Amino acid sequence: MGMNLGTIKIDLGKVFSKIRHLFSGKNRLWLFLIFLALLGHFTYQWQRYVSSSGWKEERKQEYINKKEKPEAFDSAKFDKVVSEIENRDKEYQNKLENVPDIFKLK
Repeated sequence: MGMNLGTIKIDLGKVFSKIRHLFSGKNRLWLFLIFLALLGHFTYQWQRYVSSSGWKEERKQEYINKKEKPEAFDSAKFDKVVSEIENRDKEYQNKLENVPDIFKLK
C-alpha cells in the first residue's frame, strides 16, 4: 500500500507501523511525560489568564466614565429614517401602473 506524491513516495504501512511503535514500550513513558508537561504548561497559562484581568486602574476608570455618559440621541436622524420607512411603505401600497412588460407577452 503506497502513495505517490509526484517524486515523493510514501509507504503507508511503514508509517502506521512507526506510529504503532511510538506508542509502545519506553516511548509510552516519554509520551506521558510530554503530556504532563503540556498539561502543566496550559494549566499555568489558563490560570494566569483567569486570575489577572490585565486592566490597570486608569483603564478601569476610563471604561467606567465612558459607560456613565448617556448616549446622545439624534432625533433628526431618527425622524429622517422613520419618514423614509413611511415613504417606502406608501410606495409599496400604491398600485403598480405603467410597468413595462419586459417579456412582451401582450
